Amino acid sequence: RSRSRIRNNDNTRREISEMANTGHPRSTSFGIDGRRAWQRTKTHYKNLNVGLAFSTRDYSGDDASDDADATEEKRILLIPAGTTVQEAYDSGVQALYSANVVEPEASMPQLLASALDLDWETGYRTVLQPQSLRQTLTEEQASTLTKLLERRLKHEPIQYILGQWDFLDYVVAIRPPLLCPRPETEELVKLVVQDAKQMRMETGKEELKILDIGCGTGVIGISLADQLNAARVHAIDIEPIAVETSLENARRILSSETTVVDQQQEQQQQQYQCSLIPVADYSIEQDEEPFDMLVSNPPYIPTSDYNDLSPDVINFESQSALEAGEDGLAVILDIIKGMQRWCKPGAPCWMEVDPTHPKLLEELLSSTSEEVAEWGVVFVSSYKDMFGKDRFVKLQYIGDSKD
Repeated sequence: RSRSRIRNNDNTRREISEMANTGHPRSTSFGIDGRRAWQRTKTHYKNLNVGLAFSTRDYSGDDASDDADATEEKRILLIPAGTTVQEAYDSGVQALYSANVVEPEASMPQLLASALDLDWETGYRTVLQPQSLRQTLTEEQASTLTKLLERRLKHEPIQYILGQWDFLDYVVAIRPPLLCPRPETEELVKLVVQDAKQMRMETGKEELKILDIGCGTGVIGISLADQLNAARVHAIDIEPIAVETSLENARRILSSETTVVDQQQEQQQQQYQCSLIPVADYSIEQDEEPFDMLVSNPPYIPTSDYNDLSPDVINFESQSALEAGEDGLAVILDIIKGMQRWCKPGAPCWMEVDPTHPKLLEELLSSTSEEVAEWGVVFVSSYKDMFGKDRFVKLQYIGDSKD
């Protein structure tokens, strides 16, 4: 089973949510599962004194002078060859706790599996089986693990360290500073797929044209293109690395291994395209067919909440993909206003939002003001995420006042 299948257990996710200190799914890694079979208490690891797996060395540069201020004391983490996996795991968790890194017990199996070059689908679990825990690390494995662990000790997201992660049943490439996929966004995809299938039944139209705004790694649009046969997804983002990474993931997921290269590229281009353009500047050609559906996981964190995010997020992931002004609605309002330029009347708009937003959007879009009426967008419903937070909204473009 894939990591995502295990992460999809509601009880597991609720355990992860208890580690967060805010209501935002972006306040901690959340993509790492928190299986209790792996976990020991923080107190245990604080009190544990493991001297075998890790040692620290104090050293000064060769050019150190007698002046104490000119001598910089440095500490390095060393994992010697011959360390057992059990010793490495215990000491690694202890070190991560000491550095206040989130989810130490979930991080270490991932790092160990990578250092040992184990199978992506199963290695993070098999590495903690008794026969694996007794294994000793070679010099190369110990060196690799040291480098990986040092990155995690600096709070770098595990997804960046490994370079890929699971989303639903897919393994997707992850590149900094793109947002690391969260389980909540998997929920958004499931809601959209369900709604799209209902649309097909009601309209009889199989080939849906979908716009994905702020695609990042591309996980939303690519998942929709894969799960909705004959759907065509056009994604946009302002980060060149997002366009590059999403197209890489599209090739991974949408290209059939049984077709020749030219056919693979043609198939992928028909299903998924991505453009580098800000949402405010995006438009479709006059003779181009409007979109049947819009989906987005936009920046939505209010400025006042941004500094409360965990170091894993705030020090590594793109601020422009997270923060969206005083109330967190800046980009969301750009999307709402743009629907009349991009969408057919009746097109739904699905978004992941801050828990404060559903009520604000419902009030805003029920306003009788002339400006809001010109947008032609109505509030349909909101949905809670796995943690009981109001996380998703469905809006609908009904046509502007001239229609």
